Amino acid sequence: MIRILILYLVIIFISNSSTFAQEKIFTFTETKTDTINKKFKSILLIGIGSTPTRIFLDKLKDVLIKKLNSEKIKSDYYYLGRDDDTLSKPFDTLLTRNYDAILVFSPKDSSIFKTISKNKGNLSLLNLLGLYTVGQIRSKSLSISYQQSFNLSLYLQENKSESIWDANLDVNFGMGGLSNYQNISNKIYWRLKAHKYVK
Repeated sequence: MIRILILYLVIIFISNSSTFAQEKIFTFTETKTDTINKKFKSILLIGIGSTPTRIFLDKLKDVLIKKLNSEKIKSDYYYLGRDDDTLSKPFDTLLTRNYDAILVFSPKDSSIFKTISKNKGNLSLLNLLGLYTVGQIRSKSLSISYQQSFNLSLYLQENKSESIWDANLDVNFGMGGLSNYQNISNKIYWRLKAHKYVK
């Protein structure tokens, strides 16, 4: 747990630094859309993946839930780790809850944290070790980028055997700030609205 907290704090400190130019890069591509005669009033969000994936999805779900709730769509989030215990009993009880639909975020690949040196040439040991001290985190010579690809799949509560909507999400940006998460959340919401899944 301490290791997770340290990783999270280091990423957020670096990404939130005002001296780092945050890349605002993500791609969103729909791969399947089915027509249904129903508008969802509630959606359960489910995240799957490793610890770095969880850090990203925890931030994204906060913004997405806020967006859905503002549109009067009840939404909750549950994270499924890689431990077998988290994939059995809790999951069984989740699916019995009264949601109109279930939106699953599943990683297509491993997450990558890339340290980028803005200086030409090699990254010095002092700059690298400076990532872990608050005094050096604001160095203009370093930034950290998070990269990962996801499958998004939407299921009806009454039919979980096949998704009605699928999309690919590829992200590559610093994990601090809210603008990227807001843009992704808005994209998801407006695509669901375009297909008349939500009001």
